[in-house]
Amino acid sequence: MFVAHIGGVESRLHFCGGGIMTYKIISSQCTACSACEPECPNVAIYEKDGTFVINPKKCTECIGYFDDPQCVAVCPVDNTCVVDHSYPRYQA
Repeated sequence: MFVAHIGGVESRLHFCGGGIMTYKIISSQCTACSACEPECPNVAIYEKDGTFVINPKKCTECIGYFDDPQCVAVCPVDNTCVVDHSYPRYQA
């Protein structure tokens, strides 16, 4: 279970198989503009070797913070931040 505290409200989320749904950045498409890094509420995005990556252990698809994943919302290149299907989807 993941517990998020936003504005004094506690959100409890249950994840299938103990995992969480996560996004990944397609490095060959990443322009390293850094727009995504400060928008991530979980501090899951960081720079590595001239591109940005998402730590799958921290990514929660912005659940409890925003209606949509912020990396996808701010990325200037379509289909660069995509669902990482190697991790199970969450169940709220």
